[in-house]
Amino acid sequence: MYVPQEEGEGEGDYKKQSKGVTSSCYWNMESTKQNSSAGGFGRTTDDMTYPYAEDTYEGWDFGEVWAADTDHTVNKGYPYLVGNSPCVFTPAICVYHHEDKCMTPECYTFSDCSLGAEVLSRQWAVNGVNRTTDVELYECFDYTDTYTVTLTLVTECGVFVATEALFVEVLPSWGAYNAYFEVNTHSGSAPLTVQFTDLSVVEGECAEIHWQWNFGDGIECRDCEGDSFSHTFPAPGTYLVCLHTECYEWECKGSDATGRGTPKDMDWCEVITVFESEEAHPADADGDWRLGMSEAIAYLTGWQQGSHPMTHAIRAAYIWQNGEQYRYDPAADPPLCWILNTNAAPLSPLKCP
Repeated sequence: MYVPQEEGEGEGDYKKQSKGVTSSCYWNMESTKQNSSAGGFGRTTDDMTYPYAEDTYEGWDFGEVWAADTDHTVNKGYPYLVGNSPCVFTPAICVYHHEDKCMTPECYTFSDCSLGAEVLSRQWAVNGVNRTTDVELYECFDYTDTYTVTLTLVTECGVFVATEALFVEVLPSWGAYNAYFEVNTHSGSAPLTVQFTDLSVVEGECAEIHWQWNFGDGIECRDCEGDSFSHTFPAPGTYLVCLHTECYEWECKGSDATGRGTPKDMDWCEVITVFESEEAHPADADGDWRLGMSEAIAYLTGWQQGSHPMTHAIRAAYIWQNGEQYRYDPAADPPLCWILNTNAAPLSPLKCP
């Protein structure tokens, strides 16, 4: 039989020195530089390597005993014994980017492109977090970052790992209506009227813009007109007021593709706290929940004259000297129930004539 070796080392050299009968034996006349032998048949390299010559390897059992080296990767194209081939495997990941300006986030398909031995099992992971065990992984990324995709493969040759480091840049695929608003106060006694000022900004181009207010008390307003308006909360409670905005991009509006036609929406929320209705501080003569200098001094004078409690007078002076605006805290007893309203809008500065 033929056993290949490196050229110059007797590759394919077969000699029958003793008497006997040979059958279906071949040697390479080119590599051995022998044109005759005591047994067997001489063939050229082309005859003996795949595709094999018709008159070569006659009677050989290709299936149970021998295997053809069709791609010249196992035995340089010569036949080899079944079950005696080296295990060859090359792990690889193929990456396909689903580029679509109307689709957010950025989506990719990763495929197992490994070559060689049969894969018994596989496991995909992104940044160390396991995903699917299928041949392909479909993954979408919401944020710009570098992501590491790994594919662990168990084969008859052993365990192999393929790694793909991918930088993903996630950009806005259309314009954005960035929701934002401000309020003149976040808290106060019932009924509490709050002034809302819409400061939302449009970035890019929008085919359509929609906005919806939800005041958290069962009242909503869609596409309300005006940048500034007020809303009254009649009952005590905590209200989550949200502004929801939607922006449709011109080219993507109405498309049937995945992710298209879906608006890019934004939300901005503020918490409004309404306390039980209570009387203002006794020094607050006009009941506007603001203790000015004249009101505080008048109440301090009354204390010095014995008509007002000292603790209430001290509290009035404290509020006046620390911003003037205050609110009622139902969890505390007088005079500590009157506390500074740090969420109130700042007072306008006085101007000299």
